[in-house]
Amino acid sequence: MALVRNTKYTEAVISYMDLVRHATNTDIEKYLRRAYPTITATTVHRITARLVEQGRLRMAPAYLDGSMRFDANTSDHDHFMCNTCGDLRDVSIRDEVIPLLKKGIEGCSVNGSLVISGTCKKCNDERTSIMNITVYSTQTCPYCQMVKKWFDDRDIKYTEHLVDKNPVAAQYMVTLSGQRGVPFTTIEMEDGIVEKVLGFDQPTLERLTQQGAKS
Repeated sequence: MALVRNTKYTEAVISYMDLVRHATNTDIEKYLRRAYPTITATTVHRITARLVEQGRLRMAPAYLDGSMRFDANTSDHDHFMCNTCGDLRDVSIRDEVIPLLKKGIEGCSVNGSLVISGTCKKCNDERTSIMNITVYSTQTCPYCQMVKKWFDDRDIKYTEHLVDKNPVAAQYMVTLSGQRGVPFTTIEMEDGIVEKVLGFDQPTLERLTQQGAKS
């Protein structure tokens, strides 16, 4: 184990982690810069790596953008992660869930912590309902078929316009998107905002439909 070095920066990191419980290096750096404007990202990375090595922090599930995240709770536990805002919460579900998993994967062992994902209460309360979804496609486009299948598999209703058969719809799509590529999807929210998705962009479709799912 590495030598424990309780520098002022280290103590500040520990205090911040005790407060927020989960954070990325970027989160920690932004917080420390309030008191220590000259601290560098490299210094923060070294401190968190050392604290993990010492067992004073542990790795948490990564943030939505893939950034490493740290956990102030070093005991064995599981997590709930919001797919909309990235919020992470400590939960204890192993005793209930692992026996069910073992039944479903007979002959396999289960170890490590569990991560359950969904939408947190705050995001559920704030989300805006989807009013209309429109898919602009052609008869021969394979990615158009993938977009439509993605919606169909989730029982999400949409309106389809075949732009290779409907010149008016084709021109309207160009007006909306500024280009002629398909598939092109518009997702109209209850608050009037229209989200535009070009191609089969599954992560964006996932985020928008979860954000705008009907309560």
